[in-house]
Amino acid sequence: TYAGGGAVFFENVTASILDSTFTANTANLDGGGLYALNAHVTLERCTLDSNTALSSSTNPQLHGGGGMAIHNGSATLTECIFVDNACSGSSVSMGGGLCAYEADINLHNCDFANNNASNTGGMFYAIGGTAELTNCTAIANSAANCGSIFVGASCTTTMSSCDITDNTATYSM
Repeated sequence: TYAGGGAVFFENVTASILDSTFTANTANLDGGGLYALNAHVTLERCTLDSNTALSSSTNPQLHGGGGMAIHNGSATLTECIFVDNACSGSSVSMGGGLCAYEADINLHNCDFANNNASNTGGMFYAIGGTAELTNCTAIANSAANCGSIFVGASCTTTMSSCDITDNTATYSM
C-alpha cells in the first residue's frame, strides 16, 4: 500500500470535490489531506487546514504536500484555502501547502497562509508540468529554502495578480 493521502487518495480517476473541509489529517509520505496519483482532480471552495505529510530520510524520493500532493495528473483549485499545513520529517520534505510532481496545476482565487515545509516551498512546490496561479495569496508561509513558491525542472509557470507577502526562508549555514 502507499502511505499517501491522509484523508483521501485518488488514483487513475477524475474527481470533483466541492465545499469540503479537510482538517488534521496525516500521511506518512505525500498529501496530508489529499493525494492524487495519475488523477484529474477539481476542488472548489475547499479548506485544507492543519494537515501533515511526513517523510523519511530512508526514502530518497521527494515527498511533500502538507495539504495536498499530486503526481502525474492535473488539478484545478478554485477559491480554496490552505492554512497551517506542514510537510516535515526529512531533507526531502517539499511543499507545505501543495506539492506537484509532473502535474498540471491551475490555482484560481486560492489563499495559502502559515504553511510550512522543512525543506523547500512553504506554500507551493512544483517540478515538471505546468502551474498557473491567478489572484492567489501567499501570506506567512515558511520553509528552509524558498518560503513561498518553488518552481523548477521544466515546470512552465504563469502568475497573475497574486499577493505574495511576509513569507520566510529560514536556511542558514
